[in-house]
Amino acid sequence: MKPTAENNPKTPLAVSAIFYVGIAASAWFLFSLYNNPALHLFTIAYAIVGATIFTGIVAVALLSRARTNTIVYLEKRQAHTEASHQQASSNSRLNRRAIDNLLEKKAGAQQVLNEICNQLQAGQAALYTRVDKTIELKFGYALPAENKINYQVGEGLIGRVAAEGKTLYIDKLPDNYTTVFSGLGVASPSYLSITPVKQGETTAGVMEIATFSPLSYDTLLDLEQVSEKLATLI
Repeated sequence: MKPTAENNPKTPLAVSAIFYVGIAASAWFLFSLYNNPALHLFTIAYAIVGATIFTGIVAVALLSRARTNTIVYLEKRQAHTEASHQQASSNSRLNRRAIDNLLEKKAGAQQVLNEICNQLQAGQAALYTRVDKTIELKFGYALPAENKINYQVGEGLIGRVAAEGKTLYIDKLPDNYTTVFSGLGVASPSYLSITPVKQGETTAGVMEIATFSPLSYDTLLDLEQVSEKLATLI
């Protein structure tokens, strides 16, 4: 699931930078007019001040529409006890027993991914496998059939998670980051979790899930536990 070019978060910053440059240029020309009130300098100064004011208005409009993205790395838990694990699961949206039953029945990775998405009421999901330095899309949930997505380790959010081996959670995705189509219309999920699928200390793949509602800390911890078991299926 790759972001579209729309709502690029760098655009408001670029316009703001131009606005500040315009302020500096306006100040310089006004100072020059004070020392040398030539007619051609008045024309240039008025043009620069006008362009600066217009750029400032555009910058304010873009910044007011920009949405705040909160990116949270989930630190890996240390030496969990059975009691602490049960407490975490009680506050989780995942039904671990249902998922564990699928794993015990040796269900395929696609079936397990579907179960996870159904429990989380996810909009879309993707399960990637790692082959050397390449992260390849192998299983998907509500993804277009023609999706063929590959990343290099370290490239984009998926590649970063594969390289660093830590869960990444993004709150308030930009509009149209990804779109879910159904017979009733279209919708865009607002939250994204990206979890490394690890075998010991080695990252064997990455699980990406887009949801319409936020995921609790305990749910993210459970996703880490499930991903470790998914590693045996990919």
